[in-house]
Amino acid sequence: MRPELCAQLGLPPVTTDRLTERVQELADLLGPMKTLLDAGGEVRLEAGELVVTRPAAQEVPTGAQALQQEIGRRLPAVDLTDILVEVNAWLGFTAHLPGLEHAPRGDGHDTRLLATLLATGCNIPLADMARSAALPYQSLWWTATNYLRDDTLKAANNLLVNEHHRQWLASYWGDGTFSSSDGQRFAVSGKVRNARALPTYFGTGRGVTMQTHSSDQYAQYGSKVVPATLRDATVVLDEIVDNETDLALAEHTNCVLLWNTIYMQEVLQQLRAEGYPVDEAHFQYLSPSRYEHINRLGKYSFTNPAHLDPLHRRPLRHPGDPIA
Repeated sequence: MRPELCAQLGLPPVTTDRLTERVQELADLLGPMKTLLDAGGEVRLEAGELVVTRPAAQEVPTGAQALQQEIGRRLPAVDLTDILVEVNAWLGFTAHLPGLEHAPRGDGHDTRLLATLLATGCNIPLADMARSAALPYQSLWWTATNYLRDDTLKAANNLLVNEHHRQWLASYWGDGTFSSSDGQRFAVSGKVRNARALPTYFGTGRGVTMQTHSSDQYAQYGSKVVPATLRDATVVLDEIVDNETDLALAEHTNCVLLWNTIYMQEVLQQLRAEGYPVDEAHFQYLSPSRYEHINRLGKYSFTNPAHLDPLHRRPLRHPGDPIA
């Protein structure tokens, strides 16, 4: 191997030296592994087969389940587009999506920007979004091309994650110091530079992996498209080290999570005012990852709803009212 390449990768210039290092690493790990398997605990060998005991699910208290149901009965029924409009009214995250040309924004710019965000985030072709939202296709194409880039999207996403981190309910789910990451493979066609085949699992078709990274407060703070054969650990460390949010990560849409969290707080305050026995110990079992009250289908409108209060918030739903 070339010395300069080995220096960049932190590898010895002689191939056999690297192989010797890996053999020694394996030998060092086999001893503790044998001790673990011989102990016959949750990880063990049975008739030559490796057995890993399935962890028991955490029991959710009955009171927490009831509280979750009460929240679900009172969260406002809302269109997905309205969530984007409301959250943007709260934070102005579209201001963090500057165009390449830095030209003055015309009338209806935020509408076009939110439409392209929804289209790209939900894998909706811009032509279909143009028909559903009654917007010109060329304006959506121009907006997506000039405004939606990795650096601008990351800046807007950081704003959402930080605001979610500041909500008092989020502190019951974690303190933002832990992270979980997962990859999802997508098959691709055509000349995609980082697409790879994994014949052992997916046949000869090529694909890429979308790695997403979520904090212990549910917010997704990073995502990255990588070759399907790349080791996950490398990508995970990239996002943690390059994290620019207020999360003090030591160890993955955010608009929906933030909207749900804020309105869940509103519901909890209303339940307390009504005399409902709200137990703070149950907050850790609540989750903002809920979508039963959100309409994702139909025509898309990005106008600001007229029934919002001065804080750009809508009234809670009466527990007896249907979602639709």
